[in-house]
Amino acid sequence: MNSKIKSRSRAFRKIEREFHLSNDDIAKIISSFHDEMKAGLAGEKSDLKMLPAFTDAPSGKENGTFLALDIGGTNLRVIEASLSGDGSLKVLRSSKTRIPHTLMKGSGIELFDFIASHIAKFLHTKKSGKFKLGFTFSFPVEQKSLTSGLLITWTKGFTASGVVGKDVTKLLQMALRRAGLGFIEIAALANDTVGTLAACAYSCRTCDIGAIFGTGTNACYLEKLSKIKKVGGAKGRGRMIINIEWGNFSKLPRNEFDILIDDRSNNPGRQVMEKMISGMYLGELARMAIRKLYDIGEIELGKSSLRRTGGLHTSQLSALETAKGKKYSEIIEKTGLSGISEEDLTVVAAISRAVVIRAAKISAACLAAVIMKMDPRIARKHTIAVDGALYENHPGFSRTLRNSMKTLLGKNSGNVRIRKTADGSGIGVAVIAAASHRWTH
Repeated sequence: MNSKIKSRSRAFRKIEREFHLSNDDIAKIISSFHDEMKAGLAGEKSDLKMLPAFTDAPSGKENGTFLALDIGGTNLRVIEASLSGDGSLKVLRSSKTRIPHTLMKGSGIELFDFIASHIAKFLHTKKSGKFKLGFTFSFPVEQKSLTSGLLITWTKGFTASGVVGKDVTKLLQMALRRAGLGFIEIAALANDTVGTLAACAYSCRTCDIGAIFGTGTNACYLEKLSKIKKVGGAKGRGRMIINIEWGNFSKLPRNEFDILIDDRSNNPGRQVMEKMISGMYLGELARMAIRKLYDIGEIELGKSSLRRTGGLHTSQLSALETAKGKKYSEIIEKTGLSGISEEDLTVVAAISRAVVIRAAKISAACLAAVIMKMDPRIARKHTIAVDGALYENHPGFSRTLRNSMKTLLGKNSGNVRIRKTADGSGIGVAVIAAASHRWTH
């Protein structure tokens, strides 16, 4: 090995180590997460909002035909679906569109009018009768009831004005009326993560946790009412879904690239965990680490997009994760990262893997913390409903998440399973609407 390779190896290993988590790091994450959960449930100062969703898990006997609106990250989707009442359901039709970047950062009225216009197009042949709609809104909302909630803060790159602090259900209802859709009644408001739990629980009685690993990230779980002090839980019986809003968890070991990502974001100091594990940030996080190696002369990037901000998308990380053993030309074709030598591409791939593996380990630690909070001895069966492109499309992430969970949960890890819940954020809110007993059959 010549001196340049040795130097490169030292520089590479130093950066790679910045994404390493020790067993002690993981233990501290779990302990801190528990502390924040308890504080949040008590209504005390906490990174974790621990927001009541005002609904339990469904029974599986709910039935009806309904609309569901899913606003999650950069896309919005409308579906019409039917619940059978025996734990099975069917999507009758659906429509999906991308929310223009200008509307993400424009006025709230324009954003909600765009949403209403898409629903109008979806219903172009059905303009009579009464429709019940479940509304999945994938942002931090302080719910006042099952059908109302105030936006706490925008995340995922949204900054639309006039929405923070307002009831998003009312904003949508007004937009529907302006679009001539006053015959649509919003029957339930839910976070996408709550919807994912509900979608899985409709056919799986052991499902008590929901998690999203996509553009953004979040988790929810079923908590005893007696432990939810912020809603007078001491007098309550039964359970309620708690929307953790874990993207804001900050008790994590950060490196120089995490700090740079945070400083350059539109919400510095907030959503710290989201910036370390979500699809919106992982590509840029890896690119910044790779760019540092380029800046100190350790690798050549040619005219590659890796030299500029936003030049590595999280969707490209999957091909880089699995690059080992594949032909150079095949990797270049899949990633579009031309202008990089085969030798330098191995370094790029290794850094990408390190970023994704760390994200999965942080996620596993926080999921393990939730399970241990619910069931310290892990004596019961638990199913975690998971949705999101990061989990679905990145084998390194999903594999590391599962393996890390087994290690952290120990001998009773067999009592916990992860279930991919396809389209949970769309179907789930419809299930919640059906379970609300507001539906007219």
